[in-house]
Amino acid sequence: MSESYEIIGKEIQYTNSEYPGFSIKSRKYRSEEISKKRVKQKFNEIIGCRNHIFNSNVVDKVWLNGSHGRTDYNINSTEGQRIKGILDTNFSSLTYDTNELNLISEFTPTRPPYVNNSISWYDIQEVPNSLKTSYGCSYEKYCNWYGLKFDLTTNNILLKVVVSADDELAKSMTNSATLPLSKFPVSTNFCYFAFLHDSEGNINENADFYTYTSDIHIKEFCTANSLTFPYDYSDTEIRDRIWCWGIVFNRLTGVPTHVKAYERTFV
Repeated sequence: MSESYEIIGKEIQYTNSEYPGFSIKSRKYRSEEISKKRVKQKFNEIIGCRNHIFNSNVVDKVWLNGSHGRTDYNINSTEGQRIKGILDTNFSSLTYDTNELNLISEFTPTRPPYVNNSISWYDIQEVPNSLKTSYGCSYEKYCNWYGLKFDLTTNNILLKVVVSADDELAKSMTNSATLPLSKFPVSTNFCYFAFLHDSEGNINENADFYTYTSDIHIKEFCTANSLTFPYDYSDTEIRDRIWCWGIVFNRLTGVPTHVKAYERTFV
């Protein structure tokens, strides 16, 4: 991979050999270092937001540790309805298909804190107040989606609550005010945190930092932190369908442990 910066009048232009024919221009600052940082940040944000579209006919493949981890299906798809049937049988107190954008999947444990086969369900709306209360959530800047993780062995249910990266409570209860934000120089409009709460209000030390950025940015992060890139980096077909990245980190130490890539296909 090669990258180049070129001063053009009052602007600086960035190009990268991984994306031939594509370039980004940004304002030139007095500091060359700042100019390069800002134009590359703009490049990462534009590349990262290409597939950020929700509709009722998507399939999301989640990549982790170089392989395919799970597949999220729309709730009203054939596979989505099959998995929903398992929830209807074992966790009948909830309704799962009130929003056609909702996603659902089965998965086997590949990282902490998951230990048993489980079902993941994402509701595309802000966490209902009833769940905020029962799971002990008191954030201020909730995102318009959240998840429930259903353990098929213990029948325990974890709440995955998603909040803006500039939520003050979220920053105060993690070591992430400096990490990983410091390693991801993107606007807080392009990143957010997710925390796992159990039914007693305990918050797991394993947290997620989600961001929309380029594969180049993530590759640099993986290399710097000795982490495995989520999929085969040379596979540009997967690359061009990635809509989001998730960095799993220990919220108490700030140490990143895994990187996930979300590949979106419209069917």
